[in-house]
Amino acid sequence: MEKILNAFEGYLRGEKDVSPATIRSYLSDLKKFMRWYFETTGDPVRVDAVGPLDIAEFKRYMLNQNRKPATINRALASLSTFFTWAVGQGHAAQNPVSGVKPVRETRSAPRALGRREQLALMRAVQKSGRVRDIALVTLLLHTGLRVSEVCALTLEDITLRERSGVVVVRSGKGSKRREVPLNATARKALKNWLAVRGEAPGPL
Repeated sequence: MEKILNAFEGYLRGEKDVSPATIRSYLSDLKKFMRWYFETTGDPVRVDAVGPLDIAEFKRYMLNQNRKPATINRALASLSTFFTWAVGQGHAAQNPVSGVKPVRETRSAPRALGRREQLALMRAVQKSGRVRDIALVTLLLHTGLRVSEVCALTLEDITLRERSGVVVVRSGKGSKRREVPLNATARKALKNWLAVRGEAPGPL
């Protein structure tokens, strides 16, 4: 097995699109599988003897170790790359990973910026001096609008008065129309931008 592993490493190093970091990851994942296989069966790994059940058991082992889905899927991808190469070299009859499904990854909900992060973002935008950027970021921070909603705004969606204001979101989540009030800070930033932009109809 060590000889085959060295040959696989040589193959990877000969590929232009494979970085040294990726090679290290592949070899690390393979060695983890080899160590698990030996500890589980008491025998060294034979490439032609590894089957889908072995891969599925290795996957279950990693799940029981509370490995992250990304870590498990990377290991499965490393093994699949190795066995695909091994089949091409005649070391194995099939890729045992091909029938094993990756772990489903659940996306975590977007995290809102903390107060300190909001202030840092605002300082950075104000430092740029771009009036439009200042207006848009202020609008995002003070209204809770989504980026896509702000990008879709036109001048006709903005109503500014002396002591009040409102922005109309015509196609929000679920294609629902809603009106969002504008506080004094948002109104001031928008007025500064409109003084530069002008009153011509069109995108904000």
